[in-house]
Amino acid sequence: MTLPRSQKQQRFVRIVGGLGGRAAEEVIFGEPEVTTGAAGDLQQITSLAKQMVTTFGMSEIGPWSLMDASAQSADVNMRMMARNSMSEKLAEDIDAAVKRISDEAAT
Repeated sequence: MTLPRSQKQQRFVRIVGGLGGRAAEEVIFGEPEVTTGAAGDLQQITSLAKQMVTTFGMSEIGPWSLMDASAQSADVNMRMMARNSMSEKLAEDIDAAVKRISDEAAT
């Protein structure tokens, strides 16, 4: 019997899948020859990893949402203002947590 995946596992699996195209290019062409074709995939997986950290509390930073509704707005100015309202240390911690998720998915 297969157990259902947790929400965190489901999101992580989506990130792993999103990195598949780039990984295939690295294997076939070598890292120096990776094309820009994976740019959209990289944007999506970065966004998903950031949501895991800032919206769903799925990181070591803590089990709470770090972004309010204005930060999730499509308005770039609103997102920038929300980012500026947090401490530099917290912003660095968020970036590090997003990178850890992406790096773990890539291995």
